[in-house]
Amino acid sequence: MELKFFLTFFCFFFYSTLFGLESKIDIFEETKVNILLGEKKGNSLDIGLNFSIEKDWKIYWIYPGDAGSAPILTVLDSKKYDSITPSWPFPEEEYDQTTGLISRIYKNNIIIPYKIFLKKNYENIDELRFKLEYQICKDICIPVTANFILKIPKDNYKNQINIKKIDKYKKTVPKSLLSNSQINFSARKIESNKILLKLSNMSFSDKKEYILKSILIDKEFPELRTKYIAQKKNGFDVLFESEEEIFLTDNSSIVFIKLNDDVFFHKLNISELKNETSQSKYELLIIFITAFFAGFILNFMPCVLPVLGIKINNLLKQTENRNNFYVKLSSFYLSLGILSTFIVFSLVSIFLRSIGISLGWGIQFQSPIFLIFLLSLLLIFTAIAFDLIKISYLQKYFSNNLLNRLVRKNNLFISNYTTGILSTLLATPCTAPMVGSAISYALSQNYLLSIPIFMLMGLGKALPYLLFIIKPNILWYLPKPGIWMKYIKFLIGLLLFVSILWLGKLLVNHYIYSDENYKVQNTYNMWEEFDKDKLLFYIKNNEKVLLDITAEWCINCKINKKFVLEDKGIQKYLKDNNIKLMRADWTFPDKNILDFLKEYNRYGIPFNIFFSESYPDGFIFSEILRKSSFLKILEN
Repeated sequence: MELKFFLTFFCFFFYSTLFGLESKIDIFEETKVNILLGEKKGNSLDIGLNFSIEKDWKIYWIYPGDAGSAPILTVLDSKKYDSITPSWPFPEEEYDQTTGLISRIYKNNIIIPYKIFLKKNYENIDELRFKLEYQICKDICIPVTANFILKIPKDNYKNQINIKKIDKYKKTVPKSLLSNSQINFSARKIESNKILLKLSNMSFSDKKEYILKSILIDKEFPELRTKYIAQKKNGFDVLFESEEEIFLTDNSSIVFIKLNDDVFFHKLNISELKNETSQSKYELLIIFITAFFAGFILNFMPCVLPVLGIKINNLLKQTENRNNFYVKLSSFYLSLGILSTFIVFSLVSIFLRSIGISLGWGIQFQSPIFLIFLLSLLLIFTAIAFDLIKISYLQKYFSNNLLNRLVRKNNLFISNYTTGILSTLLATPCTAPMVGSAISYALSQNYLLSIPIFMLMGLGKALPYLLFIIKPNILWYLPKPGIWMKYIKFLIGLLLFVSILWLGKLLVNHYIYSDENYKVQNTYNMWEEFDKDKLLFYIKNNEKVLLDITAEWCINCKINKKFVLEDKGIQKYLKDNNIKLMRADWTFPDKNILDFLKEYNRYGIPFNIFFSESYPDGFIFSEILRKSSFLKILEN
């Protein structure tokens, strides 16, 4: 008896692991459909709606075209789940010249991946019941309804065969344009019923053939079909045509692109065909001005407080000498350190983007190697700035007169140049008003534009020191050196000590936590962990959702939490108004968070966005939150 039970259990386990759990097959006109279970992890399920479609028959995509409707899969046990979200693979587009109808369809075999989140009390259910409604079409469309029961293991479960089947089609699901972000998009209405889409700044290999398919969707437009696609030297021209006149709106359109094996979508605004050269120049001028003032604002962000002590100490030294030449020289070296660091930023960003690596402002603080380097640099040059280390002995080994001049007089060059570098590196965890816009433009547009944008940010950050070069005697308005300087130096030392502890804590986190463990340790009762599928479910159901993207290394994020997000009055308002709270912690590298930020053309944090019926596409708050304006948006 025991042997029989063991063999039965073993056979079931072996079968379910190797061949996978799936529902029974429903058959209609030789078209077969069932549900596959790929993975269960905690309260989440990855399933696939598996269609085997009879020859010459078809089913429809989420944006079906002029006729038809997409399959709708619902869970009948509504109390057992929070959300069910489909991911739609890229379809075929058909155009019937006789009727003028456009259809976007699937033929033959297709698996539509779904993500299901179970309610916490129902993680150990043994089955889920589903209802499927779809249209199967040939000469006419026939509505079909089918019911399924899918067995659910109580423990975590993964079936490699089913996962492989589902992933095959998941790869063809369009994703927001990210690693291809160097591609430039422009769309113009060139006739009453035609739109021309231009893709540029693309690189092609002579040894490879490129096949592009494209679909343009806008709910305010009549259905558009792809009339022709022409490959250019560094991109494509795509012409879309409608049977009716197109009336442009302020809403964003979505273009879906399939380029060989790459599948992505991009939101864009379509404009009338006109000469926009002057407008483009004006927009570029605005970006340059924004970049300059963004750099200037970085001087006053909390992120630069750790190096503020070194700056103050350098200025105090100049008041002792009251020498205009040394004030100008030290200010020049400090400005040079800032500018050279921003130039390095631009060159590194161009190189990494050219090889397809995604970037974000401040993500180097996710690297323990960078933290060790920065800690070492801060310790060494803090000691130099406070004369704890003298480097005049270098003159014994170098006879170069220029070097002698640079290292004499309290190591003028090294202390100021490295202060400029340090102040710039330590400013990178923060995005401030205007900084986000400048960085987003620098990291998403033409490579060559990155250099002037970063240089202008550097000039803006160096502006106070450039003023000292022009008018050094401004410093003479400071009080004369005296006993008060000892107290100032003590305060500076304390500030530096705190900053070194802060960097040390960031470094230690990398060695005592894994990414998942850190998120568990830092989960707040009111806040759900970020999950894009769940967020989309909330938005689809018109729930009010506040998303906060934060990190341990982001000082502005901590200020926002302390004075706004964790304020008792704000928390009470959020709870009383049933606003869902979701938090994404970016302390460690997380591609999903970076991808989400890039969907909103953002490359740094803090990032706070609010979704509601009034803001279905989300309202993005300023990087520095204020209680009054924050509440005003929530109340709207």
